[in-house]
Amino acid sequence: MSPLLRPVAALVAIGLTVPVAHAEDADSTADAAETTEEGDGVALGLEDRKPDPAAMPSPPGWTDKVKVKGFGTVWATPVQKAASPSASQETFRLRFARIRIAADPTPDFNLNLVLGLENADVLFDLQATWKRYPALSVSVGQFRIPFGAAIGTNAPKLTMMDRPGYLGKVTKRTFRDLGVMVHSGASGFAEGVFQYNLAAFNGSGRIPVAQPTGSLELEEYLLVGRAVLDPAKAVAKEVSTAVGLSYAYSRDGAIDSGNPDSDSATAVYHLGTTLAPFAEDRTTQLFGADISVGVGGLSAQLETVLLDSQGTSTEARVWGNSAQVAYRHDPWRTQLASRLDLFEPDFATEEDQTYTLSGGVNHFPSKKTLVSLFWTQQIGPQAAPVEETGGYQLDGRFQLAF
Repeated sequence: MSPLLRPVAALVAIGLTVPVAHAEDADSTADAAETTEEGDGVALGLEDRKPDPAAMPSPPGWTDKVKVKGFGTVWATPVQKAASPSASQETFRLRFARIRIAADPTPDFNLNLVLGLENADVLFDLQATWKRYPALSVSVGQFRIPFGAAIGTNAPKLTMMDRPGYLGKVTKRTFRDLGVMVHSGASGFAEGVFQYNLAAFNGSGRIPVAQPTGSLELEEYLLVGRAVLDPAKAVAKEVSTAVGLSYAYSRDGAIDSGNPDSDSATAVYHLGTTLAPFAEDRTTQLFGADISVGVGGLSAQLETVLLDSQGTSTEARVWGNSAQVAYRHDPWRTQLASRLDLFEPDFATEEDQTYTLSGGVNHFPSKKTLVSLFWTQQIGPQAAPVEETGGYQLDGRFQLAF
């Protein structure tokens, strides 16, 4: 058996099946049974009546149990100054081209497939989920790591151009891995007040790009947990005051083939990416905390993430913070949004701090389309040469969903 599939096979063998973190509920079918009344104990001749097949609803077929959705996003950057001369300066690109196929063979079981056609490795999610109880679901396969403020909060309502840049640097490429997860349903439980996710992953990235190193002992797996408490849900479903905590733990073997470029390309699929001392055996922990508030068209969020990676002779501590706010005016189908990020690649010094301020406007011509215009300005790092500070860019976006 492939080393990549060994942890999944072991967990399945002890009776676990995997849930999809955001699976949709299966379609429900109304009871079509006909009821009649009898009076005074006298039969009304119903014993000779037979149901009309044309009047009976057909049982749901596979076309009713399978849903296909997707979206495509293109970006244009007519104005830009890269913070580093070596940085990519594309003026037009396909940012997303995603297709999601969700199937509900039974009301308690879900299958989820997500393809990222904009990526050379198109397989993003391949999950199976048992979801019978609101407080207990189980998912297995390849899926998104349940870390950060985007899980279980109103974060998706704050429509920015992209997630904070530091998140991709302290987590891993595409946020996905192969494993098993126990979690609450998509809407949580206790009237939506509480949500949780507990997951164990292979730790070396998604299929087919995973490149494990060293021995695959149990302690070398990636473990991730997240809990969200939203007490306002018990009072009003349209109000959110969520507090979230996230934690990730990983032990990884040294990535040292003698080819720095190849080693860096492998490291991005492990927790901490290239910020961790990946040339050494290391233990990496990632701590996250966030607060989200949503009332009417107003949404706000604070998030902090700390990476602590201990190698055999080297330590890396990285800190990322973000504050964002957005207001949506439904009559105009328009949202104003802004975010400030603070990134410290070395927690011990302040000279490498980088601030990134972004803000802009989103317009929703329809439920399936989005048009955006955002300005992004970078300040710092102080220790960098002048030509490598103060990058900026103007981005336009068009998104179409189906």
